[in-house]
Amino acid sequence: MVTGALSYGYANIALFYRKNDNLYADNLLHIGSGKKVNSPRENIPDYFYAGKINRESRDYTRIRQELREASSLMEVASNAGEIVFNSLNRMRTLVDLYYDPNATPEEKEGMKAEFESLKSQADFTLANARYDGELLIQDTGSGSLRSISIDPYDINVKFDISFSSHQVADVSSLALGSGDEASDAKAVQDQLDKAASYLAKVSAYSQGLRSNTNIITKKISVNTMVEDRLTGTDTGAELVKAVGRDIRSQSSLAMMAQANVMRGSVLKLFGI
Repeated sequence: MVTGALSYGYANIALFYRKNDNLYADNLLHIGSGKKVNSPRENIPDYFYAGKINRESRDYTRIRQELREASSLMEVASNAGEIVFNSLNRMRTLVDLYYDPNATPEEKEGMKAEFESLKSQADFTLANARYDGELLIQDTGSGSLRSISIDPYDINVKFDISFSSHQVADVSSLALGSGDEASDAKAVQDQLDKAASYLAKVSAYSQGLRSNTNIITKKISVNTMVEDRLTGTDTGAELVKAVGRDIRSQSSLAMMAQANVMRGSVLKLFGI
């Protein structure tokens, strides 16, 4: 009966030791990983909700990167658009100067040469303004220059960048010195208006991209804070628990050792 009681006590001490040792191991894992929830068994709702938030944050991080790339694209498009706009603006001024009654034939020839040079510059920019192989100043028709899904839960929520024909300049037919000042001026002004429309659209897209990037950055920040509150470890509290459980583990080992000695002594006493 005495040996049975000793065995029962020993078994309880061993069970306590195993449970406490598992908890001690959990404390060390929390401290090492920086997370207090590492598996479903520790907290099922927090574990799966934190996983959902983490996946959402990764999706938003990807979207933010795409928005930033689109912003870089718009910066190149803006620089190219300004070259075309400035060229056309100067060409419009040259039309007025060319038909000034006081302009000499030599001055007119110089103006025509400058006009053609500006036309070539604008035409080259229109044909060669590219970002990562994409032609920027173009009529995208019903398509998009860039389309970004900005909601990871709804692929239909997108930020589309597109331009129509009335927003894209065409300098190919412009000429100076046709003999009709009104026609020359109108032709250049029409393309200047298109260049201005293009620049305004680029500016609007750039602002929209910045706004969406800021919103998503805040969303990522909030998600990070929520995830940290759900899973983040209070290192100080975990260290206190770890020390306490380590002490209990050492005490349990000592008690088991003592119980072994006692059981051995009892067995010897009864000659077993």
